[in-house]
Amino acid sequence: MCNFVISFRASAAIALAFCFIGEIAAAASVEPTDIEKALSGRTAFEAGKNYRPWRQYFAPDGNTVYFGDGPSSLGKWEVRGTQFCSLWPPAKDWVCYDVELPTAYAPSQSIVWISNDGTRESADLFDGDQTQLRAPPKR
Repeated sequence: MCNFVISFRASAAIALAFCFIGEIAAAASVEPTDIEKALSGRTAFEAGKNYRPWRQYFAPDGNTVYFGDGPSSLGKWEVRGTQFCSLWPPAKDWVCYDVELPTAYAPSQSIVWISNDGTRESADLFDGDQTQLRAPPKR
């Protein structure tokens, strides 16, 4: 009986570990269409947890506008493979980021961009061009 209990506990622990690893893998796998759906025609707000507050609109045509401390900036955005990429003139090189979304099954309420050095920047997402607002709209 004791061997059965130990074996059952070990099996349960292994099963739970595989379930947990599967959840992590599912959360980490982002399809290009997931990124496009999460951002296209939406505005991201960052409340200044890491930096000063900012907001950015992602137009469906690939244009983007960023508002922070200084004057607004116009740039471009696109999805390449499973990465979000942006170009901010006068720079000529696109910069790409890995992305985390909370779910692929519903419009995302938030997004996390992850740079090559592992720096994470998160923002809340809202429908439409909300850049005229200084603070995120109420949900």
